Amino acid sequence: MRKSKGGGESLLSVVSKQAVRTSFHLVGPRGVFSLTVMASYLFTMLGWSELKEGIAKMHELPIFLPDEFIRSTVLPAIGFVAVVLTVIYVISSSILAKYLPGIPPERRTKICYQITNVIFNIVVGSVGLHFEYWILPTLASFHGTSLDRLAFNKELYLVSAMQLGYQLWAIPVGVLLVGESFEMILHHLAVVICTSMSGSMTVGFRYYTPFFYGIMELSSLPLSLMNSFKDNPEWIKKYPGTYEIIRGIFAVSFLAIRVVMCATRWPPFLRDNFIFMYTSEDTGFYKVYLVVQWSLAAFLAYLQLFWASLILKGFYKMMAGEKPKKKKA
Repeated sequence: MRKSKGGGESLLSVVSKQAVRTSFHLVGPRGVFSLTVMASYLFTMLGWSELKEGIAKMHELPIFLPDEFIRSTVLPAIGFVAVVLTVIYVISSSILAKYLPGIPPERRTKICYQITNVIFNIVVGSVGLHFEYWILPTLASFHGTSLDRLAFNKELYLVSAMQLGYQLWAIPVGVLLVGESFEMILHHLAVVICTSMSGSMTVGFRYYTPFFYGIMELSSLPLSLMNSFKDNPEWIKKYPGTYEIIRGIFAVSFLAIRVVMCATRWPPFLRDNFIFMYTSEDTGFYKVYLVVQWSLAAFLAYLQLFWASLILKGFYKMMAGEKPKKKKA
């Protein structure tokens, strides 16, 4: 590639940078996010053949992590999380029954479930932050190529184990005690399928788990508070200002974490995950699992964008001064 006379940057590099600067000034601040997404997807298209060849070679590795590691580290962590969640749920139920005896049993059950969920999200979100910004930069994969981020990275197993522990706890509790919707149960199952790959397989994409399974849950905290207000309409009437603030915090945190910060993470993750699935020569259950796992991961990514569109639509209506339509009796 031709260099400039001074031996500095190539002509292509200079032109590319100038194009980016021009685009930035043309679209203004509102277009920065769009440019970020476009750049991320462009990046995923570079070096396809080389990437495909490198990922294909990873099928030579054992499918699962060492049995000893799974038995002595991963499974105990999953069990420990489930037990702790059960203890939190039982203690919450006892406290509410003692100090708020007037609450109906069904409502108390749901409140305890929400309390347990909030505590878990705080903890797993904090663990995700610690791994993402303190542990990840110390690993070789952080400074390596995309190929270095697919396999191994056993140090990051904890976030996956925590999510598996929570989801496996939430499914029976949600079905037997809380009466969660069919869609939420399917969501729990989808997360179990996706998380089991990072929790047990050699090529588990654990590099991305601190963010996907940890930090992303932080945006669920204001959502839990918002749902509590919705479950108690009298709270909304009594504290309308507080409710609006919580809604605003949820919208901003969701867009910042699950859209903006994900813009540079979802594309390479889905790309590499797809190539790994596509290059597998297995024709049995393992291949089926890889297809289902990637499909669910892609669907979950789509859901983030869909929910973001609803939030932005709500913002638009609020800024335009539109009042929410009242439901017909």
